[in-house]
Amino acid sequence: MTTETSESEMASSVLSLAVNPGPPQRHGTYYLQHGTDIFLIENTLYKLSRDVLCSDSQVFRDMFTSGVPGESGVQMDGASDQNPIVLQQQCTTNEFNYLLAWLYPGLGRSAPPYTQERLVSILKLAFFYDMEHAKDFAIRELEKRTTGSQENVIQLLVLARCYRVEAWIKHAFEKLIYRRISSFSMEETEAIGTRTMLCLAKTLDAVEEFKKYLAQFPPPIIHNTICIQRDLCNDAYTTQWWMHVGQALLDPSVPISALSVPSFVREVTFTGMTDGCLRKTMDAASDTLIFSTEVDIVDGVLAKLLIMEGFELV
Repeated sequence: MTTETSESEMASSVLSLAVNPGPPQRHGTYYLQHGTDIFLIENTLYKLSRDVLCSDSQVFRDMFTSGVPGESGVQMDGASDQNPIVLQQQCTTNEFNYLLAWLYPGLGRSAPPYTQERLVSILKLAFFYDMEHAKDFAIRELEKRTTGSQENVIQLLVLARCYRVEAWIKHAFEKLIYRRISSFSMEETEAIGTRTMLCLAKTLDAVEEFKKYLAQFPPPIIHNTICIQRDLCNDAYTTQWWMHVGQALLDPSVPISALSVPSFVREVTFTGMTDGCLRKTMDAASDTLIFSTEVDIVDGVLAKLLIMEGFELV
């Protein structure tokens, strides 16, 4: 036998093993003695409790109510290893194992560490099988892990689209809105999508135009009734507003939001202006909702984006 023939036969043998993995094997943990129905995923058999699956899944409830058709038209009732309910199209064995670890938390072991991979798998299958409690759990845990870096925020946006998590689209949009468009990498742009990038660009332009206006034209001054130096207050207000608030609003490195202006003003000194006049001015401006204009701009664009993404606004 030549070396070439030997290598060819070895490669053929490996390929045969990959294509024909052998008969399905029972899962070591989730082929349960008290289970009622047998499932096949990839090459692994699971025997699970119908009650557990149906307790949080409309899809499984409907499946068991209507029956599961087999490839040959014969009903696959999951009664035996030879006649399992096949879930090949929905998930991998690893993903299903992660979901089962959540559904059966006390199965002879402590709760597993819920890594990012596990949580995304639970979210995916919870969405597919319409499992409200599992979905809520995955969302809650993922939010704890993905609210920091820009990379995590973009991942939230991608997951939100896949699994219809409206709150994450809003959260991601609000986090990304103040980034310069030129700062996004090609990979980030592809993940975010052209439509959302255009919305971000238009929103950022509108917000910057409003902040330029607010930086140059402060809200009208409202004097305290006991103020005896109104002319001095007027001059000081105009000058100090531009020095403190205007510069902060337009700072390209760390700009403040319009909504934070009243609290920002309380932290700086408006030299030459009485505290009473400054306080009344900020209170009056807040009552007119001028500082919330920036929020209105973002919310308006976000509402249009959610509609484009297929969410129904309530």
